[in-house]
Amino acid sequence: MAVEVLLETKNGAPLFADDALRECAFERLLFDRGMRGCCLLPECLRLLYDRTVDLLPVLRSLRIQTAEYAEIYGAPVGSVWQRGFRFRRIASDEDLVAAAAALLQAPVGRGLAECVEGYESAFSAFHDEQGRSLPPVVDDRQLEVAG
Repeated sequence: MAVEVLLETKNGAPLFADDALRECAFERLLFDRGMRGCCLLPECLRLLYDRTVDLLPVLRSLRIQTAEYAEIYGAPVGSVWQRGFRFRRIASDEDLVAAAAALLQAPVGRGLAECVEGYESAFSAFHDEQGRSLPPVVDDRQLEVAG
């Protein structure tokens, strides 16, 4: 069904607390095919991908490009991401929608926003801008209609 991925910045540094950097990196994330949700927090990136996506090349590209953005904004070269990543498989539709909702709620729970729509660096293919559930989407054509 899907995979939830967590990438953390090196030593938990809040590199993406800078609004301009976070916006630039977040825009890059939206171009990943097979992504069903993401949340870029100051010190980590949480992602939801279709299980059919080959994660290693996708994450390698994502890490390189977001690190380049961070370096443009003043982060020391090679200081952006920790090695490796954590992931968990999501088996059911209900668990997938719950994981996507958790992505959207993460900034609210951390005090970075007062409400879901108040944090612009989070996205879910399963929820609208206010965090309300949408009908499940199965393929990209439905995703374009829903989102």
